[in-house]
Amino acid sequence: MMYRYQIDLRVKEGNTEKTIKKSIFRKKELTDAELEEAQLEFIRSTKAIYKEKGIDLEVLEWGIQKFELVPKNS
Repeated sequence: MMYRYQIDLRVKEGNTEKTIKKSIFRKKELTDAELEEAQLEFIRSTKAIYKEKGIDLEVLEWGIQKFELVPKNS
């Protein structure tokens, strides 16, 4: 079984709000601690990338969803 985790990060850049998404694919389920660390790392890295470009990014909210990927022939 494959799992896809989608992290949604809702941010504010100036007067504009948008959602930035990231997908993580794994062969095993992630633990709660691994899920939390993945979300926090995504927030840190996204803020750092925008800061390098001189953009102040305000994080409004974030969340993660899990999807089980089923082989096409099942």
